[in-house]
Amino acid sequence: MSEISLTSSTRGGGNLGDIIFDLSVNFLLYVVLIVVFYMLVRFYLEEETANKPAGYLKVPTEDLDEESSETNSSSVLEIETTASKPSKLKRTNSGSFLNINEWGEPEGTKQEVIQRVMFCAFGLIVSFCIWGLVQERMLTQTYDGDFFEYSYGLVFLTRLGGLIMSASVMYYLQVEWVSSALWEYSFPSVANMLSSWCQYEALRYVSFPMVMLAKSLKMVPIMLMGKFMNNSSYESYEYICAATVGFGLYLFLDSSEHIDFRENVFGNPENVTGAMCGVVLLGFFLFFDSFTGQWQSRMFQLNKSMSPLQMMCIMNAFSAVFSFITLVHQEQLSKALMFVYDHPAMLLHLLIFILVSTIGQLFIFYTVKSFGAVVFAIIMSLRILFSTLLSCVVYAHPVQELGLLGILVVFGANAYRIKMKLKGQPLIRWKEESEHSGQIFKEWHEHLDI
Repeated sequence: MSEISLTSSTRGGGNLGDIIFDLSVNFLLYVVLIVVFYMLVRFYLEEETANKPAGYLKVPTEDLDEESSETNSSSVLEIETTASKPSKLKRTNSGSFLNINEWGEPEGTKQEVIQRVMFCAFGLIVSFCIWGLVQERMLTQTYDGDFFEYSYGLVFLTRLGGLIMSASVMYYLQVEWVSSALWEYSFPSVANMLSSWCQYEALRYVSFPMVMLAKSLKMVPIMLMGKFMNNSSYESYEYICAATVGFGLYLFLDSSEHIDFRENVFGNPENVTGAMCGVVLLGFFLFFDSFTGQWQSRMFQLNKSMSPLQMMCIMNAFSAVFSFITLVHQEQLSKALMFVYDHPAMLLHLLIFILVSTIGQLFIFYTVKSFGAVVFAIIMSLRILFSTLLSCVVYAHPVQELGLLGILVVFGANAYRIKMKLKGQPLIRWKEESEHSGQIFKEWHEHLDI
């Protein structure tokens, strides 16, 4: 295992060759873990994987954003398949709190609804702005002259917190567990974990505002991955907005990060250092993150009655276990614990980080459930803007005129995209209206970066 990128004493002291080596070794480790888990399930836990229902591996090719005519019915049919019994139909109440097909349908007077929207906006923006500031403090600033360099430690703690939160909510709400092949959740779990690691590591090489703006570019790999995996189709304005966001990001990069775009990144990765390493890491982040969302959408298509809480619980369980094994494998667990023990301020920051990330996930769940995808997208776009500006003020990131123009271009493109999605539709829907669950979950994932 390469130790250069793991033990560098200065921020951004590694090179691209070490980063790719570490990423490749960890990826192969997860492949082995997935194979081992599959063998345990297949041969020891006696989970039936050979006789899948017809069409199991084939996902419907219709666009996930398309309106579903089935959401207007008063109940949905849940198909349960077991190893010893043939498929049977089970009726579930479509009015359930956790029925994703009724998400985004607020109840109460308009004044009450507006108050709840403001409460959700305040909760999301405050929790994630604090989350961003604390993340930047832990990963980019020193503790008594030492940097905290154990990104997988943060991945493990956030996934453990998410596991406890989702399991607790499922127990409290008595959410019905939908039977499905557990090993298939390991794919998005690994991708989600690697995307978080790439994001944390990128902060060693580029500024936090750069990372925030890169999140606005999520739509590009999500659209490409959706086209490749699910044969999804997108409106022309989404391609235009994606290209505009990319242009704005280039303006910010060129003016604020001082990157030489003529550098041969993959030809001589050992010689690539500095901000270009951060750009490549952000590219990996976007790739893994887009795969996560599309595979989750695929799982929801195959298990239409499954609660998002179940998805969150299983994925966090896989990620917590895998990240813990990674810490042990890289001999970072004891080092990370000793670092926290030697620096009490780090412990305080970790507790705040875990707390606000858990609160943020609860606000995400409540907002998407209550008001739908578009309202959530607007709030999270504002959150990225506030986080970017707050980081520039608190940590004194210099932003030149061209970089400021890039920020305005990025958020202008996002605002136009949201406006086009609202075309001919009310901002907040009421009970008689409906929204397809695939669109809701797609927006949820696109703006979730825990």
